[in-house]
Amino acid sequence: METTGTTAEVGPPAGVSWPLASRRRRFASLSYEAFLLTAVLFVASFILVPITQILPPGSRRTVLQAALCGVAGTYCVYCWRKGQTLAMKAWGIVVRRADGGALDTRGAGLRYLWALLGLFAAGAGFLWSFVDRDSQFLHDRLAGTRLFDVDRSAPLEARDHEHAGSQEQ
Repeated sequence: METTGTTAEVGPPAGVSWPLASRRRRFASLSYEAFLLTAVLFVASFILVPITQILPPGSRRTVLQAALCGVAGTYCVYCWRKGQTLAMKAWGIVVRRADGGALDTRGAGLRYLWALLGLFAAGAGFLWSFVDRDSQFLHDRLAGTRLFDVDRSAPLEARDHEHAGSQEQ
């Protein structure tokens, strides 16, 4: 499917009516995600800090930061491959490729790396949504992913089944 970037062209395949998630809902989900990820990293730190004590003093901080980025990346990639993190589930948002397909490990990893770079650039990757024609985050634009609003009353597996059924027709 060829895309030129309009909202109608980046959604799921024909027959599936998932609108793009609004900027407000994406930022709300992102805020909730920050709290959840902080808890995950806090627990990981209890394990990692004692381990880093065997390293030379000058490298402990760098190794700990890299390990925590790895923990955060593992969490994000694992959840995005399933379609949602806990925060996204609470806000009724699902991440998919621009064509509506599920993310694989490579696609989810690429999305994480772009998001991390956007975060390190003083949040510019997230602020990009204010100038993007579809209000998408920069990492979604670059990774070829989209965040869709979905019916929160149906389990994700049922939505995937409906999605697969509509592709066969």
